[in-house]
Amino acid sequence: MIIAKDIKQKLLEGGAWVFGGKVATVCLGLVTHALLARLLPIEEFGAYFLLLSAVNVAVMLAQLGLNQTVVRFISEALAVRAFDRAARVLGLAICFCVCGAIVVASLFAFLGGQWVAKVVFSSPPMAATTGIASLWIVTLALQQLFAESFRGLHDIRFATVFGGLITSVLVVGALLLLWFSGCRVSLHTVVSLCVVASGVSALMAGILILRRLPLRLATQKPSAGEVWHVAWPLLGTSLMLFVLTQVDIWILGAVRGADEVAVYGAATRLMSLVSMPLLIVNGVVPPIIAQMYTQRKTAELEHILRTTATFAGVPSLIVLVIFIFWGGDVLSMVYGPSFSQATGILLFLSVGQMVNVWAGSCGLTLMMTGHQIEILVITLLTGFVTTIMALITVQPWGGLGVAGSAMGGMILQNLAMLGMTYRRVGIRTNMSFVLR
Repeated sequence: MIIAKDIKQKLLEGGAWVFGGKVATVCLGLVTHALLARLLPIEEFGAYFLLLSAVNVAVMLAQLGLNQTVVRFISEALAVRAFDRAARVLGLAICFCVCGAIVVASLFAFLGGQWVAKVVFSSPPMAATTGIASLWIVTLALQQLFAESFRGLHDIRFATVFGGLITSVLVVGALLLLWFSGCRVSLHTVVSLCVVASGVSALMAGILILRRLPLRLATQKPSAGEVWHVAWPLLGTSLMLFVLTQVDIWILGAVRGADEVAVYGAATRLMSLVSMPLLIVNGVVPPIIAQMYTQRKTAELEHILRTTATFAGVPSLIVLVIFIFWGGDVLSMVYGPSFSQATGILLFLSVGQMVNVWAGSCGLTLMMTGHQIEILVITLLTGFVTTIMALITVQPWGGLGVAGSAMGGMILQNLAMLGMTYRRVGIRTNMSFVLR
């Protein structure tokens, strides 16, 4: 089967941008955490991972599921050249997101953040930064919404640049200056740097996207109710997907403390190297899925998704092999000798991510084809199972136990999504080494 020329061009050009952006972002992320491991006391380093996790949950709540919704609606509108409809969706999304960000950030600053820091995690450093972290929630929510709007426009270049690359460059540059100057660094300083960096990125992205699609809030379809009908299941799905990947670190922080979270968090950052090839694919295919499904080109869509999954799987497998044989050496080299104890954690998490890569873009396919309820049910059930497993294993086995629980949850979730994609959409998305 031959892929259409325009689709192939989008895959190649978009893939090149996402590849470069993801490689740079992951490398900059590793540099950031390596610097923080040396600049911050271990208690504050662990508190940073806990705070980052809490902020990401708050950002998802603030976005109200609109980050995936704008990709789907804008891509579908462009497929039939309905530019007014695309602009209408963008205007509604910005209004909803601003309101959601203000409400969630206020609750985090004055209520939720303090309670989580003091009662759940017993972390004074985290409690001291909830005020400035509330601003971080607002800037990240808007930055990610604008980045996904560019993705819906098939502008993968700007989606990549404003999806975290600019923020990472600014944060790493500031931390390097602090490290070389020998200045004393606190968690509050680090979070302040992140707020400024994400704010600059959000401002630049907002200006550019509004020049591309000027807001139209007139009474034209889709209505606010139509947008919300799609957005709320995606919000629930995004939250549960995040819980599925973060519940391990929350339970570990609540039961074992910030020191073990620091070691576990270091392993999770390295584990992202296994999933990075699929993240690159998932940065390109969402608008293509929405467009081709709207045009009823399911056979071509399956060929594209299985091909991209296979190309993503090969480098992921290589990284997994490296972690199997030399995981401890890699941890020591990046974070320091004391972090080599996370070798088993890194291995369990990497195996789970390898299954995720093997399954391909099945979750995105369900989201972009109107089956958001099905994926919500799957993530709710697998999230519940993962949480129970982690609660059972955290006390006797610590980080190794919750890592095994997370691995089991990822495998169960991906098998369920893969089966549901075939049942509802009629296509497979997993890797295949017999490709035409």
